[in-house]
Amino acid sequence: MFDISISFLMGLVFIVSQPFIEALLLIFRYSSLTASNCCG
Repeated sequence: MFDISISFLMGLVFIVSQPFIEALLLIFRYSSLTASNCCG
């Protein structure tokens, strides 16, 4: 039962943090793109 609750919690955290991770990746890609445009 304990292992099931831990895996359920991990899945919930993963589902909740998914959009934040995608937004961070998008911001990182955009900033690296603008940096290469500016300095390149």
